Amino acid sequence: MIHPPTRIQASNSDLIALSSGIRRFAVVGEEAVWTEAADGKIRVLGPTALDLADFFEVFPLRVSEATPPRRLDWRVWPFQTYRTDIVSHLEWLTPVGAPVSTERLGPGEAPAEASQICDTEAGLLFTGGRGERLLIASDPFPYRIVCTTDAEEIDTYLADCSLKQT
Repeated sequence: MIHPPTRIQASNSDLIALSSGIRRFAVVGEEAVWTEAADGKIRVLGPTALDLADFFEVFPLRVSEATPPRRLDWRVWPFQTYRTDIVSHLEWLTPVGAPVSTERLGPGEAPAEASQICDTEAGLLFTGGRGERLLIASDPFPYRIVCTTDAEEIDTYLADCSLKQT
């Protein structure tokens, strides 16, 4: 079954704020990234789980206004100007016992034997004016957030993803 695309769990105003002026951010382990935007509001970004079928969950990124549970180690946002892209990838499930292809799949591809398929918006890629990047995304392992500027780690994550400008 092909499920409708799973969008980032965020309001339009949250996505606009993240796309137009973040002042600072804080990473809390592998569980969340906090931002303070130009509108003064604090938002938390993290993975969320959505059950679409028996044994088939997807993990889109969630963004919401929140109050930090404790004092955070804030860092200055690394970009003066930047572009924001939504990162999505195909998640799929194969029936138990079905042979699974081991070939590398490209963006938007699932193996022919997949019984459940869903395009999931899993993160945001921020790209600065000089090409520097910051990725905040839900990791394929549940309830883990990736926040990195490491080019190799970003390229590896994006290898089977597609990008859509916000």
